[in-house]
Amino acid sequence: MDEHVRFGGVVRRSPRGRTCPRLVPCVREAMRKAEAKPRDIGAIAVTVGPGLATALLVGVAAAKDTPAAWGVPLYGVHTLAGHAAADLLEHGCAAATQPWC
Repeated sequence: MDEHVRFGGVVRRSPRGRTCPRLVPCVREAMRKAEAKPRDIGAIAVTVGPGLATALLVGVAAAKDTPAAWGVPLYGVHTLAGHAAADLLEHGCAAATQPWC
């Protein structure tokens, strides 16, 4: 985060090596906060584009290992569809204000 702040926004070509090692602790913390275990996960979804190339490479690389270890399928998702799905999961769907639901 400090690197992004220093440059006033997202650093487009941040070295992959700096990001990958941070993913495992991040996933562990998310699972801990959700009180979830790998057996609770039915599938893994990862955004595959469009987006920042480095972010996509890191995300896909990390996501490819997890399904094999946990015995679940992996799904590639369009980035914008992922944002929409995350919003629906978090906030639900109010058909009156969101006609696409």
